[in-house]
Amino acid sequence: MGNFALCFSEISFISPLTVKPNSNTLFGSIIYSLYRIKGQNYVVDVLEKFKNGEPPFLISSIFPIKNNNYYFPKVILPFEKTEGLDSKMIKKIKKSQFIHQEILKTLLTSEKKVADIYKDFLNSNDYFVNIIKFDKTHNSIDRFTNNVREDGGLFFETSFVLNNAFFLILLVDFELDLLKQCIELGGRIGLGGNKSTGAGKYSVIEIKEVVDNKKLDFLIDYIKNDSKYFITLSPVIPKTDIDIDKSYYELEFYRGCVEQDFNLPVNNIWKKKVIYLKEGSVLSLKDNNEKFLGCCPIVHNEKEIIQYGYEFRMSLGV
Repeated sequence: MGNFALCFSEISFISPLTVKPNSNTLFGSIIYSLYRIKGQNYVVDVLEKFKNGEPPFLISSIFPIKNNNYYFPKVILPFEKTEGLDSKMIKKIKKSQFIHQEILKTLLTSEKKVADIYKDFLNSNDYFVNIIKFDKTHNSIDRFTNNVREDGGLFFETSFVLNNAFFLILLVDFELDLLKQCIELGGRIGLGGNKSTGAGKYSVIEIKEVVDNKKLDFLIDYIKNDSKYFITLSPVIPKTDIDIDKSYYELEFYRGCVEQDFNLPVNNIWKKKVIYLKEGSVLSLKDNNEKFLGCCPIVHNEKEIIQYGYEFRMSLGV
């Protein structure tokens, strides 16, 4: 890939989120903070690089930390029953969202079958975790009278709870100090929806290069953007074909809205719907000449508003 720096940011959430902490939400927060710090012209220049396939940095989604261990999205690979792995164990694996760093390390380095690797780690609940998710009930309020509407309308809002968490950053052509400022400001503003009521706020614990973290430094050997076969740690909006026969993935549909504080007046706040390949997908490229599988497409009819969709590769070296 050339010169780059692989970094990580460890954060502590102060309040629940109203969205899953994916890389596209994190990207929006970073860009909005950059807008507040450097101004609109600077942000336009940065976004042009993302749009043209020359991203100055890449980010993963946000993943949980538990008992000082780091968890990654469960890798989407098929596995069958094997000796010592019963249906109850398989159910536990399938229900899990995140896997311990040691499982990811083993999947990247071992030639063992996936089922055998999982079986080796099933003796403890610490190796498989989920993000807590719950629904809150709200009354619909008549904003003119400040009373509950006569029809008694209720609506439900989903919240996601994380305590300590982290994400990865691949710096290609961007100052780490400036990115730190953006991440710290983003924590004070809040991540995702309902920021005005305090949702999604976090504090930054540290931002360092991965080489300084003994539990994550193994990742450095697997950051290869020229790899044809890889795990992605961020959702991908593919712009080129993948090898279907050698890829394993799940689809996720997403439709966001325009951030109103960007001084971008629009008649329709809704962006176009996009299709993502989820984090943890194992992808094989048909054309290895492409620098990236993902892209940042324009997703609005009135303004050149982009949606973050670059992969964050962990090479499988196959």
